[in-house]
Amino acid sequence: STDGGQNWDLKDIGWYVPADPANAQEFGAKIAVTAAAPERVYAGLIGDSKLDDNGWIGVYRSDDAGETWSNPSGQDGGPYPNNYNPAAYNDGYHQGFYNFDLEVSDLDPDLIWVGTIRLNESSDGGETFIPIGAANSQRLSLIHADIQDLEVLGDEVWVASDGGLNYSTDLLQSHESRKTGIVGADYWGFGSGWNEDVLVGGKYHNGNGIYYEAYGLGNYKQAGGVEEATGYVHPIESRKTYYAQGWTGNTQVREAANDLAGSFVSHPALPIVPNESYVESSSSGIYFDPRYADHLYAGIGSGIWKSTNGGSSFELLHDFGQNGRVFEIAIARSNPEVLYCVFQPGGGYWDDCDIHRSADGGLTWQQASAVPTNTWRLEIDVNPEDPDEIWVAANSGNNGSKVFSSLNGGQSWANRTTATLNGERPKDLFFQSGSPGLVYLATNAGVFYWDGAQQDWIDYSLGLPLIVNSLEMRPFFRDGKLRLATYGRGIWEAPLAQAITPLAQPITYRDTLFCSRDTVAFDCYSILNHDGASWEWSFDPEPSYVSSLTDRDPKVLFGAEGTYDVTLTVTDGNGLSNSQTIPGMVTVFSQCQPDTIPGDALSLGGNQGDYATFGALNEPTNTFTISAWIKPEGMQNSFAGIAFCRGGSTTAGLNFRDNNELGYHWDNGQWWWSSGAVAEADEWSHVALVVEPERATIYLNG
Repeated sequence: STDGGQNWDLKDIGWYVPADPANAQEFGAKIAVTAAAPERVYAGLIGDSKLDDNGWIGVYRSDDAGETWSNPSGQDGGPYPNNYNPAAYNDGYHQGFYNFDLEVSDLDPDLIWVGTIRLNESSDGGETFIPIGAANSQRLSLIHADIQDLEVLGDEVWVASDGGLNYSTDLLQSHESRKTGIVGADYWGFGSGWNEDVLVGGKYHNGNGIYYEAYGLGNYKQAGGVEEATGYVHPIESRKTYYAQGWTGNTQVREAANDLAGSFVSHPALPIVPNESYVESSSSGIYFDPRYADHLYAGIGSGIWKSTNGGSSFELLHDFGQNGRVFEIAIARSNPEVLYCVFQPGGGYWDDCDIHRSADGGLTWQQASAVPTNTWRLEIDVNPEDPDEIWVAANSGNNGSKVFSSLNGGQSWANRTTATLNGERPKDLFFQSGSPGLVYLATNAGVFYWDGAQQDWIDYSLGLPLIVNSLEMRPFFRDGKLRLATYGRGIWEAPLAQAITPLAQPITYRDTLFCSRDTVAFDCYSILNHDGASWEWSFDPEPSYVSSLTDRDPKVLFGAEGTYDVTLTVTDGNGLSNSQTIPGMVTVFSQCQPDTIPGDALSLGGNQGDYATFGALNEPTNTFTISAWIKPEGMQNSFAGIAFCRGGSTTAGLNFRDNNELGYHWDNGQWWWSSGAVAEADEWSHVALVVEPERATIYLNG
């Protein structure tokens, strides 16, 4: 058209014709022009010219304002040179018109950019292309995949993708992120720290993120991941975070760096993937016993699984069967043997859900009475001070039947819905303890809390976007905050609507110790505002050593076998106190005493070739410890191995140097380093080599 679109003439000389019309598909096209050559017109075509073309036909070009056309590459569709398809990954996956744009430089008419699942560039007018952004990039690897829009003005280029906005002033030779101020993180999972301010979550498009208070407000570090509905935080080690990976079949464990410039530290992965879904109210997760950080629960398939060793292994406690799926699990703080879960018999998308209760730590379960509403998806929470008070919100409940509570463990239900919730879609519940307790409800449009005196819901949404599209709430009692993660609106916070009433909760790692000489870490997992707070611990019987009875996180050496009661008293800045005693919280055995039976595990005469071997450990980890009791007879040969591996280019282990000095080898390590640790000849010594991502440490009788 040359008259503003009132009349049109077909310009199809040399235009694309499918090679195999019966198998051809057309997904769309984009047109681009350039001020550098006003007669030049490009048209990018996506689709299939024939079978197995995988979404890319090519870029057609006209040098005479559309009078004639040609494909500069010389072919339509595949076979693609060097197995490179601008629209698809090597396996043929592409997203058609969903991710597609075409632009030309204003300065160089031969410089073209095509945005698809990756960012592509041609510098020869469309004859050849290279990937310059996202997957298999040759230049700008940090540009996100899935390009939505390209804009060009002079030497400036803007790239809009599923990851945000990127800006270049040198024709995409380099770029910078321009996302600050855009509130758009689309959370699918959400977790938070307890005594340190840590926020984590898996996000749509943008993987997993970690926020730590030392990074500065709004600054997050990327922690891997590809669109998982995940993110959990250790209750004691708040910078230790967890992210399930369905594509690897495990849960990655990553410790956040101390500062924004640092890198996270990877820990051994958990060998499970809990039920997780981006569909609202359709996930289980990893849940920690409020007494023991090494005791973890997870809903996997139709079963409840538990670990008592920090996640190294899990055992099935109960399987509900019915091809179902376990969703949310709630642990009663006042009696952690009481658990509730949402279970979906059948496991189909439209199948309804039930609520089940266990009073013996998850070994046996009883189904609660049916909640009198649409039970397509349910959210639950338990009163931290009463294991029998449970609240439930129905994601698809009709007006008048959205929220219910029970004071008898789910045997009967009271309707807590009022007209205030008409039109709202419940997304999450959170019960704040106190007198009275306060129940928060997050919905598609805001946040409410239940006022027991008024018997109504109070709108607590001031400051939130009009449509907030809530995902999950998490409290941060240390600072008196309530956090809300959302689908597409980032994370928001507000002061808790009610002052915090202290509720003491001591926590350690495990309930059983096998060596009375082990140092045990305790911490506060209390509901407590830390502003002006204080702590007081007591142990019965009295341990042999306590680092401090008034620290939040004392270290304890029990020193003798026995069962120990633990008491924690917390006091807030207003003088309000609360105490909790856990009888028999820790049982200590003395299984680390010297063996009373003399003998040898391995005795070697010192001849060439005297050694014992064992197979490969097959343990993928970057933290590793070798330890042994040794009694060297006289001086050992330099570089004689204690526990050693040499295979191909790999060398690792603990050995001797001159005069029985302990040394080590580790790939890329300093094998020549002098430890100064000398194992005495003809005496027993305990030796160890501890290798971590950034260091190696040799211990002698330590």
